[in-house]
Order: sequence, then C-alpha cells, then structure tokens
Amino acid sequence: MLSRLLLILAMAPAVLYALPDQQPASGSPCEPTSTFEPFKYGTQWLQWTERERDTYLIGFVDGGAVYFDFMMRQPKNMRNEVFAKTLVKYDSDVLNPVITSLYRDPANVYIRFNSMVFIARDKIAGKDIEPLLRKARQSDCGGNLKK
Repeated sequence: MLSRLLLILAMAPAVLYALPDQQPASGSPCEPTSTFEPFKYGTQWLQWTERERDTYLIGFVDGGAVYFDFMMRQPKNMRNEVFAKTLVKYDSDVLNPVITSLYRDPANVYIRFNSMVFIARDKIAGKDIEPLLRKARQSDCGGNLKK
C-alpha cells in the first residue's frame, strides 16, 4: 500500500506537467480568462499625454543610468556586450513616436512598456523587430509573464 502511494506521489508532477495549459480557445497566451485580465500597456500608453509619455521615458533612461558607473568598472568586452543589450541610446522625443506607432497595432497592446522601449530602440536603429514583437506578444501578456 505504501509503495503504491509513493508511486502515485512520484508520478503526480509528471502527470501535471503533461496536462495542457488552460489557455483560451483562441490560443493567444494574452487573452483574458475568467480569472485573469491582462493589463493593456498599449491602451494606457495611448491614453497618456505626450508629456506623460516623455516623463515615463526620461525616468526609464534615468533609472538605467544607475548601472552606468558600475559597468564602466567592468572589463571592456563585458561592457560592450551589456551596453549593446541595455543602453537605450535615444531621447524620449525620438522614442515616443515610435512606441506610440507600435502600440497603435492592437496585436501589441499587451507588450510591457520596458519591452517596447527596447523594441522601439531597435526599430530606430534599422533592425528587424518582427522576431522581438513576436516574442514579446507571447511572453509579456500584460504583466503576466509566461515561461
């Protein structure tokens, strides 16, 4: 009897892992469910005034500046790699219209602000942002980060 109980307990995680996620019929990981309403970052962004958007972007860039001094004390190869991924490089007056344009697409409404800043940065730099948008649409989900 005890060995059966141990076998059942040992198999439970595997069975639970194999069960499909309870996603909505549409298959989108960001669709509202009966227990979760994802935050619509795009809707919020589009409701803000130009000044509110600029304030957010200035704060975002300023907040990242805290790490600048730390990174300058790191080996150059590490600095270059980290800066390439995390440095925004553009002022709010350049980022703001690009982010606003990206949020006008209903498919992007659940993408978090911080993800969208870096997507906009890469778009301004001329990079292909479609892979980034697809990844963000699948993983951000209005603040409910999916694995």
